[in-house]
Amino acid sequence: MKLFYNLFIPVLFLSLMSIAEAADNNNPVISLFADLKTLSETSYSIEYKVNISGIDASSFMDQKISYPYDASIIEGMIMDRKINERDFLYSERNIDLNGDGDTDDSFPVSYKSDSITINGIRINPLFRKAGGNSLLVPFDSSSRENSIKIKPEGHLFVIHTYEPLIGKIKVMLSESPGSTIFREFPNSLLIVELIHNNGEELDNLAIDRKQPEKSFTNEKEFSHGGENLKRSITGINLNLHDNNASGTIRIDNIREKFKVRLLYLFSISRRTVLVNEKILLPFK
Repeated sequence: MKLFYNLFIPVLFLSLMSIAEAADNNNPVISLFADLKTLSETSYSIEYKVNISGIDASSFMDQKISYPYDASIIEGMIMDRKINERDFLYSERNIDLNGDGDTDDSFPVSYKSDSITINGIRINPLFRKAGGNSLLVPFDSSSRENSIKIKPEGHLFVIHTYEPLIGKIKVMLSESPGSTIFREFPNSLLIVELIHNNGEELDNLAIDRKQPEKSFTNEKEFSHGGENLKRSITGINLNLHDNNASGTIRIDNIREKFKVRLLYLFSISRRTVLVNEKILLPFK
């Protein structure tokens, strides 16, 4: 991902900070600390602390966060400058991208330094880096949602990240044709994901005492062989006091091996959301 990161235009980020009149001359920085503790064989707690430096966070609390909440994650490869519906991105999944009722189609792919074009439709990667920060960019420069459909009746998806030198790509795909991906949240958002491979459905699984949304991921950082794992996700808004937040989140009725991904997001504009990520493993 170095190519995108180095070539992403940092002037955009700096100009946004100038308009927002940051509290000092430093770029804003998010610090996220988290610890996963065992409560019982099936219950855990996450103790977290968040700090935002470089800006007065209270000046941005009216901002909203658009996050690709209703999506599965598929990581794979683009070969021969095309995407195939059959064995989509070599993930062993067949996806009817254009909604024509089959999975026999292929679509040409090209790329520039900061964008990728699929079947003639240009789109930017959703996650980038600028000014030392990880960023979520949910809208393009025309305020259009940063997503793509091959055809109006097809699947909606976003480009999470793309490494063109090796063809590695990660997409976030809607669960069904016609469904949306993005949800809007108030500012200061913690996304909690449980990544697991339980053979049975965990109907009573709860994150922060709520039933999570369900999807899947085959990301290599969770499964080196690219197997499809279950993904349970909940969004929790955190109240900031003097640029800080802390608390405890319970996880109940989880069995077998799992990992936790935490994403803390803070918006400084509609197009610029600061991100910090942590991966947690349980210790018994």
